[in-house]
Amino acid sequence: MKLTSRILVAAPLAAALTFGLAAVPATAAPAATSVAGVYTATVAVPKITSQPKSTTVASGKTATFTVKASSSGLKYQWYVKSPGSTKWVKISGTAATRSYYSVKATTKLNKAQYRVKVSNKRGSVTSSAATLAVVTTPKITSQPKDVSTPVGASTTLKVSASGGSLSYKWQKYYSTGWKTISGATKSSFATKAIKGTNKYRVIVSNKAGKVTSRTTSVIGTKPKITTQPKSVIADTGSTVTFKVAASGSPLTYKWQRKLSGSDTWKTISGATSSTLKFTADSSLELSSYRVIVTNSVGSVTSSTVDLFVNSSVTDPIQDNQWFSLTNWISAVFAQSKEVDPYDSTRTDLWANIYLYNWSNESLDPGIEIAVLYRDADGERYDSNGYYVEGTGLEFIGLMAPGAEAEAEILANVPSGKEFGGVWEIYDMSGELVQYIAGF
Repeated sequence: MKLTSRILVAAPLAAALTFGLAAVPATAAPAATSVAGVYTATVAVPKITSQPKSTTVASGKTATFTVKASSSGLKYQWYVKSPGSTKWVKISGTAATRSYYSVKATTKLNKAQYRVKVSNKRGSVTSSAATLAVVTTPKITSQPKDVSTPVGASTTLKVSASGGSLSYKWQKYYSTGWKTISGATKSSFATKAIKGTNKYRVIVSNKAGKVTSRTTSVIGTKPKITTQPKSVIADTGSTVTFKVAASGSPLTYKWQRKLSGSDTWKTISGATSSTLKFTADSSLELSSYRVIVTNSVGSVTSSTVDLFVNSSVTDPIQDNQWFSLTNWISAVFAQSKEVDPYDSTRTDLWANIYLYNWSNESLDPGIEIAVLYRDADGERYDSNGYYVEGTGLEFIGLMAPGAEAEAEILANVPSGKEFGGVWEIYDMSGELVQYIAGF
């Protein structure tokens, strides 16, 4: 009877029902079943509960990869994919048939990948890949360099090293010794220069060892001007703006002005920012400007720039004041007047004019420059057919670049019309006019 019962365990369902056994629904979960004293267990497909993990080891050391899986009757087979390969290769030997696999690390195995196939009678599952990083003792290939930069300016120290999987620890030297800088854990380190000489170094490490860089110095210096101010051409009454840019902080600024014909620089009251603004007038024609930028270490002075003011009838250049035209630097001086010896109802207005050719071409002022006298009513007068024998503009001739000359100018006006008038000096080549105060 026992033999018959054993046969019935494998018999068709109908036969089982004949002996009074309950039918098991097709959708029921696998379960242990007892038939006539015989116990049969259902085995599950393997399931990985802990994947192999990537690891970093020093060359010559042993790396171990481990997997954990659930179910019973488990078998393991490890595979490797060599660096640069796309093919998984079965690892031979009993060492590759356990739940862990150990391998001696060499630089040739750097970036090799490992995985394992876990199987039993119900099926198999393959783990995710774990990467082997093989490192060597760090070696610095490019040392951080000394830096001199303005106080307050940012600078970046950099190091390059070989060895693989590197960690960085920047340090600063104090009177009590070297101290690690919080958060400075990359191959570069940004800091701001402060007054004096400050020393830094970096420790580069991995699992194979560590190496310390040379000591590098960051020296805080006086400011450095990065953008110089530029000369400006402005109409009288308009706003003039000069700007400077400098590196470092904190910085102070002191703008200075030198008037045309003067050798003295004077500080401009209230001009203490990187930008200087003011209203142009004819008294500032050909004035020069500069700025002194200062930090805790010292000062630097900008390049000198000039202001060119286009005068007007209501704001003319004054007698004996230097002024500019397109191609000339000039001044009108020694003005005088006398009754026209040929017409007592008219007056001859005389003045001397100084000319300096500041272009890079030879020019003839008799052709390039024209002079008129404008009265208070806006009427214009020339020499009225007269010319200045020997000393007029037309007798100067061609002037080379940098050449200087003086000439007399004449305007013949109805007597009384000279009062409140201005000289109009035309630079024909640049269609520019300057107005010079008259009588």
